[in-house]
Amino acid sequence: MRHRSTPPLPDYGSVEYWDNRYIEAGNQASFEWFFPYKDVQGSLESYLRPDKSLERVLVLGCGTSALGADLRKSGFHHITCVDFSGAAIRSMMARLGTTTQNLPPIQCTLHQNTTPFLMPRSPLDLQMDVRDMSALADNSFDVVIDKGVLDSVVCDVSNSVGATKMIAEVRRVLQAKSSVFFVFSTGSYATRVPYIIETSTAVAPEWQITPVVLAVACVGIDVATAGQYQSRECQWGNHRTQCDDERVGRTAGRGGVTNK
Repeated sequence: MRHRSTPPLPDYGSVEYWDNRYIEAGNQASFEWFFPYKDVQGSLESYLRPDKSLERVLVLGCGTSALGADLRKSGFHHITCVDFSGAAIRSMMARLGTTTQNLPPIQCTLHQNTTPFLMPRSPLDLQMDVRDMSALADNSFDVVIDKGVLDSVVCDVSNSVGATKMIAEVRRVLQAKSSVFFVFSTGSYATRVPYIIETSTAVAPEWQITPVVLAVACVGIDVATAGQYQSRECQWGNHRTQCDDERVGRTAGRGGVTNK
Protein backbone atom coordinates (compact mmCIF):
# COMPACT_ATOMS: atom_id res chain seq x y z
CA MET A 1 0.00 0.00 0.00
CA ARG A 2 1.32 3.40 -0.98
CA HIS A 3 1.08 6.11 1.67
CA ARG A 4 0.79 9.74 0.69
CA SER A 5 3.05 12.04 2.67
CA THR A 6 1.56 15.14 4.25
CA PRO A 7 2.96 18.31 2.66
CA PRO A 8 4.88 20.55 5.07
CA LEU A 9 2.98 23.46 6.59
CA PRO A 10 3.83 27.01 5.52
CA ASP A 11 6.03 28.89 7.97
CA TYR A 12 3.13 30.69 9.66
CA GLY A 13 5.38 31.97 12.45
CA SER A 14 7.67 33.83 10.07
CA VAL A 15 7.34 37.55 9.31
CA GLU A 16 8.97 36.86 5.96
CA TYR A 17 6.23 34.38 5.00
CA TRP A 18 3.45 36.90 5.65
CA ASP A 19 5.34 39.85 4.15
CA ASN A 20 5.89 37.90 0.93
CA ARG A 21 2.26 36.79 0.88
CA TYR A 22 0.93 40.34 1.19
CA ILE A 23 3.51 41.82 -1.20
CA GLU A 24 2.50 39.29 -3.85
CA ALA A 25 -1.17 40.14 -3.29
CA GLY A 26 -0.56 43.86 -3.86
CA ASN A 27 -1.87 46.94 -2.06
CA GLN A 28 -5.34 46.84 -3.55
CA ALA A 29 -6.10 43.24 -2.64
CA SER A 30 -7.79 42.25 0.62
CA PHE A 31 -8.05 38.77 2.07
CA GLU A 32 -10.83 37.88 4.48
CA TRP A 33 -9.72 35.01 6.69
CA PHE A 34 -12.58 32.58 7.41
CA PHE A 35 -15.59 34.86 6.75
CA PRO A 36 -16.67 38.52 6.43
CA TYR A 37 -17.72 40.46 9.51
CA LYS A 38 -21.38 40.57 8.48
CA ASP A 39 -21.62 36.79 8.94
CA VAL A 40 -20.84 37.01 12.67
CA GLN A 41 -21.86 40.58 13.41
CA GLY A 42 -25.10 39.67 15.17
CA SER A 43 -23.53 37.01 17.40
CA LEU A 44 -20.51 39.12 18.24
CA GLU A 45 -22.37 42.33 19.02
CA SER A 46 -24.89 40.50 21.22
CA TYR A 47 -22.14 40.16 23.86
CA LEU A 48 -21.21 43.85 23.79
CA ARG A 49 -22.69 47.06 25.15
CA PRO A 50 -25.58 48.62 23.19
CA ASP A 51 -23.49 51.76 22.66
CA LYS A 52 -20.71 50.32 20.50
CA SER A 53 -18.87 53.64 20.49
CA LEU A 54 -17.81 52.94 24.09
CA GLU A 55 -16.08 49.63 23.33
CA ARG A 56 -12.30 49.68 22.86
CA VAL A 57 -11.60 46.95 20.31
CA LEU A 58 -8.31 45.22 19.50
CA VAL A 59 -8.13 43.14 16.29
CA LEU A 60 -5.26 40.63 16.34
CA GLY A 61 -3.46 39.72 13.12
CA CYS A 62 -5.54 42.05 10.96
CA GLY A 63 -3.64 41.25 7.75
CA THR A 64 -5.46 42.93 4.88
CA SER A 65 -8.90 42.06 6.24
CA ALA A 66 -11.73 44.60 6.03
CA LEU A 67 -12.68 43.78 9.64
CA GLY A 68 -11.34 47.04 11.09
CA ALA A 69 -13.12 49.13 8.48
CA ASP A 70 -16.33 47.11 8.90
CA LEU A 71 -16.25 47.64 12.67
CA ARG A 72 -15.80 51.36 12.08
CA LYS A 73 -18.75 51.47 9.70
CA SER A 74 -20.98 49.58 12.14
CA GLY A 75 -20.49 52.15 14.90
CA PHE A 76 -17.32 51.24 16.83
CA HIS A 77 -15.11 54.29 17.42
CA HIS A 78 -12.06 52.90 19.23
CA ILE A 79 -10.43 50.26 17.02
CA THR A 80 -6.81 49.11 17.03
CA CYS A 81 -5.63 46.60 14.41
CA VAL A 82 -2.26 44.87 14.85
CA ASP A 83 -0.19 42.58 12.65
CA PHE A 84 3.50 41.72 12.70
CA SER A 85 3.73 41.98 8.91
CA GLY A 86 4.78 45.46 7.86
CA ALA A 87 3.61 44.67 4.33
CA ALA A 88 0.10 43.98 5.63
CA ILE A 89 -0.02 47.25 7.61
CA ARG A 90 1.23 49.28 4.63
CA SER A 91 -1.35 47.63 2.39
CA MET A 92 -4.11 48.40 4.89
CA MET A 93 -3.08 52.04 5.09
CA ALA A 94 -3.02 52.32 1.30
CA ARG A 95 -6.61 51.08 1.05
CA LEU A 96 -8.44 52.36 4.13
CA GLY A 97 -8.84 55.93 2.93
CA THR A 98 -11.37 54.74 0.34
CA THR A 99 -13.10 51.94 2.28
CA THR A 100 -14.52 53.97 5.16
CA GLN A 101 -15.77 57.08 3.42
CA ASN A 102 -17.67 59.82 5.24
CA LEU A 103 -16.34 58.79 8.66
CA PRO A 104 -14.32 61.10 10.94
CA PRO A 105 -10.52 60.70 11.03
CA ILE A 106 -8.82 58.66 13.76
CA GLN A 107 -5.22 58.95 14.93
CA CYS A 108 -3.01 56.27 13.37
CA THR A 109 0.47 55.33 14.61
CA LEU A 110 3.05 52.82 13.41
CA HIS A 111 4.67 50.83 16.21
CA GLN A 112 8.19 51.75 15.05
CA ASN A 113 7.34 55.44 14.77
CA THR A 114 6.63 57.39 17.96
CA THR A 115 5.21 60.35 16.02
CA PRO A 116 1.44 59.99 15.53
CA PHE A 117 -0.24 61.20 12.35
CA LEU A 118 -3.80 61.38 11.08
CA MET A 119 -4.98 58.70 8.67
CA PRO A 120 -8.38 59.84 7.32
CA ARG A 121 -11.28 57.50 8.09
CA SER A 122 -9.13 54.60 9.27
CA PRO A 123 -8.85 52.48 12.41
CA LEU A 124 -5.59 52.60 14.34
CA ASP A 125 -3.11 50.23 12.66
CA LEU A 126 0.01 49.03 14.48
CA GLN A 127 2.79 46.68 13.44
CA MET A 128 3.57 44.33 16.31
CA ASP A 129 3.76 40.67 17.30
CA VAL A 130 0.75 39.38 19.27
CA ARG A 131 3.20 37.49 21.50
CA ASP A 132 4.70 40.80 22.64
CA MET A 133 2.29 43.75 22.62
CA SER A 134 4.25 45.77 25.17
CA ALA A 135 3.46 48.97 23.26
CA LEU A 136 -0.16 48.55 24.41
CA ALA A 137 -1.04 49.48 27.99
CA ASP A 138 -2.43 47.07 30.57
CA ASN A 139 -6.25 46.95 30.82
CA SER A 140 -6.62 49.16 27.73
CA PHE A 141 -9.25 47.17 25.78
CA ASP A 142 -12.77 45.89 26.35
CA VAL A 143 -12.86 43.53 23.36
CA VAL A 144 -10.19 41.45 21.60
CA ILE A 145 -10.97 39.68 18.32
CA ASP A 146 -8.83 36.84 16.95
CA LYS A 147 -9.75 35.56 13.50
CA GLY A 148 -7.19 32.81 12.86
CA VAL A 149 -4.17 34.22 14.69
CA LEU A 150 -4.06 31.57 17.42
CA ASP A 151 -4.11 28.92 14.68
CA SER A 152 -1.04 30.48 13.05
CA VAL A 153 0.81 30.79 16.36
CA VAL A 154 0.02 27.15 17.19
CA CYS A 155 1.50 26.12 13.83
CA ASP A 156 4.78 27.96 14.47
CA VAL A 157 7.16 25.05 15.02
CA SER A 158 9.99 27.42 15.95
CA ASN A 159 8.21 28.78 19.04
CA SER A 160 6.64 26.18 21.32
CA VAL A 161 5.49 28.75 23.90
CA GLY A 162 4.15 31.30 21.42
CA ALA A 163 0.49 30.50 22.07
CA THR A 164 0.98 30.84 25.83
CA LYS A 165 2.65 34.23 25.35
CA MET A 166 -0.16 35.37 23.08
CA ILE A 167 -2.94 34.44 25.52
CA ALA A 168 -1.03 36.05 28.40
CA GLU A 169 -0.72 39.27 26.38
CA VAL A 170 -4.42 39.24 25.55
CA ARG A 171 -5.22 38.83 29.23
CA ARG A 172 -2.89 41.74 30.08
CA VAL A 173 -4.41 44.26 27.66
CA LEU A 174 -8.03 43.35 28.48
CA GLN A 175 -9.60 45.35 31.30
CA ALA A 176 -10.52 43.06 34.16
CA LYS A 177 -13.97 44.27 35.18
CA SER A 178 -15.91 43.09 32.14
CA SER A 179 -14.26 42.18 28.84
CA VAL A 180 -14.64 39.77 25.93
CA PHE A 181 -12.13 37.70 23.91
CA PHE A 182 -13.54 36.33 20.64
CA VAL A 183 -11.61 33.45 19.05
CA PHE A 184 -12.51 32.20 15.57
CA SER A 185 -10.50 29.10 14.71
CA THR A 186 -10.28 25.88 12.71
CA GLY A 187 -9.47 24.08 15.95
CA SER A 188 -12.01 22.26 18.06
CA TYR A 189 -13.51 23.54 21.30
CA ALA A 190 -11.67 20.74 23.12
CA THR A 191 -8.24 21.81 21.82
CA ARG A 192 -8.66 25.57 22.12
CA VAL A 193 -10.94 26.76 24.94
CA PRO A 194 -9.40 24.77 27.85
CA TYR A 195 -5.97 26.08 26.90
CA ILE A 196 -7.19 29.68 26.85
CA ILE A 197 -8.85 29.29 30.25
CA GLU A 198 -5.84 27.56 31.83
CA THR A 199 -3.40 30.16 30.54
CA SER A 200 -5.61 33.10 31.51
CA THR A 201 -6.28 31.86 35.04
CA ALA A 202 -2.60 31.07 35.56
CA VAL A 203 -1.80 34.71 34.78
CA ALA A 204 -4.82 36.13 36.61
CA PRO A 205 -6.36 33.59 39.03
CA GLU A 206 -8.87 36.19 40.24
CA TRP A 207 -10.61 36.23 36.86
CA GLN A 208 -13.96 34.51 36.36
CA ILE A 209 -14.02 33.22 32.77
CA THR A 210 -17.13 31.97 31.00
CA PRO A 211 -16.65 30.22 27.60
CA VAL A 212 -19.43 30.63 25.03
CA VAL A 213 -19.60 28.83 21.67
CA LEU A 214 -20.82 31.02 18.84
CA ALA A 215 -22.94 29.48 16.09
CA VAL A 216 -20.98 30.01 12.87
CA ALA A 217 -20.55 28.03 9.67
CA CYS A 218 -17.63 25.68 9.07
CA VAL A 219 -14.59 27.54 7.74
CA GLY A 220 -12.38 24.65 6.62
CA ILE A 221 -11.76 21.09 7.71
CA ASP A 222 -7.98 21.22 8.00
CA VAL A 223 -5.04 23.60 7.72
CA ALA A 224 -5.06 23.31 3.91
CA THR A 225 -8.62 24.62 3.69
CA ALA A 226 -8.44 27.07 6.59
CA GLY A 227 -9.70 30.44 5.50
CA GLN A 228 -11.90 29.01 2.76
CA TYR A 229 -15.43 29.98 3.72
CA GLN A 230 -18.05 27.27 3.30
CA SER A 231 -21.73 27.99 3.97
CA ARG A 232 -22.49 24.71 5.72
CA GLU A 233 -22.64 23.61 9.30
CA CYS A 234 -19.79 21.63 10.80
CA GLN A 235 -19.48 19.32 13.82
CA TRP A 236 -16.73 21.19 15.64
CA GLY A 237 -16.71 18.89 18.65
CA ASN A 238 -15.01 16.14 16.63
CA HIS A 239 -12.90 18.44 14.49
CA ARG A 240 -9.10 18.53 14.61
CA THR A 241 -6.59 20.45 12.53
CA GLN A 242 -3.29 19.04 11.32
CA CYS A 243 -1.50 21.18 13.92
CA ASP A 244 -3.74 19.81 16.66
CA ASP A 245 -2.84 16.27 15.65
CA GLU A 246 0.85 17.13 15.80
CA ARG A 247 0.60 18.97 19.12
CA VAL A 248 -2.12 17.31 21.14
CA GLY A 249 -2.74 19.06 24.43
CA ARG A 250 -0.72 22.17 23.70
CA THR A 251 -3.38 24.39 22.18
CA ALA A 252 -6.82 25.77 22.95
CA GLY A 253 -10.28 27.33 22.16
CA ARG A 254 -12.82 28.26 19.54
CA GLY A 255 -15.75 30.60 20.04
CA GLY A 256 -16.12 33.52 22.39
CA VAL A 257 -14.44 33.61 25.78
CA THR A 258 -15.69 36.28 28.14
CA ASN A 259 -14.99 37.12 31.76
CA LYS A 260 -18.38 38.80 32.18
